[in-house]
Amino acid sequence: MEKVVRAPRRSNYVIGIAVLMVGLALFAILLHTPRNAVPPEIQIIVPGAKEFYLPEAGKYTIFYEYLSIIGDKTYSTGLPLSPMLAGLQSQQYYAEIELSRPSRRRGYGIGGRAGVSVFEFEIESSGNYIFFIKYADDVSGPDLVFAIGKLETLGATPVGLGTLFGTFSISGLIIIRTYLKREKRKNRN
Repeated sequence: MEKVVRAPRRSNYVIGIAVLMVGLALFAILLHTPRNAVPPEIQIIVPGAKEFYLPEAGKYTIFYEYLSIIGDKTYSTGLPLSPMLAGLQSQQYYAEIELSRPSRRRGYGIGGRAGVSVFEFEIESSGNYIFFIKYADDVSGPDLVFAIGKLETLGATPVGLGTLFGTFSISGLIIIRTYLKREKRKNRN
């Protein structure tokens, strides 16, 4: 007696494509979510000015920390941010550094600190810089915290790539296996 081998259903193709789509969605989410973010080290209480050292050339981001801890004091000022005037100056060259809007809105929330990007700037060399900021039209308001640095994400990209390759592999196996078994069954008949 010959064993009857049934061909996989065509719905397996849909399952393979669904696995692929879920993988692409997870990859996009993981790529754009700062998982295990390391918040910027430089924190500034404003209004006011602060001198600080930037160790390398490159692009930096200024974040408004609506939830922050400095020393023993907690700052919780919430959103939205009142209109402010800000500037950045190189101590070495006494030149103004252009502050621009962030190319994409970024944020973090970790270790009692939460912030959103408000400015970006690029420097050509390491050195001392002065950041100053005050309320527009000299109005008064609460003390705020701004942070300067590069928001580093640890693990989001490797996990995202692992997810992408894993789901590509599973999806490919489902689709190829379904195709080969269906062709084998077709050729047998």
